[in-house]
Amino acid sequence: ELLIRFGTGYHSKTNSVWAFPTTGKPHTLTGKGYYVRLLKDSLELFQEKEYNAAFRGAVVYRSDMVQQIEKAVYQHALDLLSTASLGVPLEQKTHGQWVVPKYVEHGFQCILVLNHTGQSGKHQAVCELDHTITAADAADAADADATISHSCNNPPNRRVFLSVPCYYAQQIWTEQDK
Repeated sequence: ELLIRFGTGYHSKTNSVWAFPTTGKPHTLTGKGYYVRLLKDSLELFQEKEYNAAFRGAVVYRSDMVQQIEKAVYQHALDLLSTASLGVPLEQKTHGQWVVPKYVEHGFQCILVLNHTGQSGKHQAVCELDHTITAADAADAADADATISHSCNNPPNRRVFLSVPCYYAQQIWTEQDK
């Protein structure tokens, strides 16, 4: 279960104390904080009733706080993914077939698709287990389509990773979870 911490801070423009989520600021803030489950329904309940009790009615709480938290958490996740040392951008050639335009030493644990429209008229599964990734040298990137179809005769400068699970984030994080 994930929690989000709320702290308070003085806002000079409004001359008031405001409540704010402390996302992306691990252990740098001192003072009392209040923790809430990081689920949309819990945050909405906190916004409607509980923040007054938690902060003893002495703070301003944004009316769009839930939407701001969604945006901040999503952006934080994207920032972490973009700076991950093992993150490798993939290009989808066909359904279940992916290409990375360089040689990679390590294997792939999974594919995480953040923004996918799915196939028109078909229900998209949360996870598919039968995806294939072909990694090629940069010089061979243009030839990667041929590599996929001839993975049995794979030259030593190319690697094929079979049965890589592919997760579709939009199916994992439903509207109810947001």
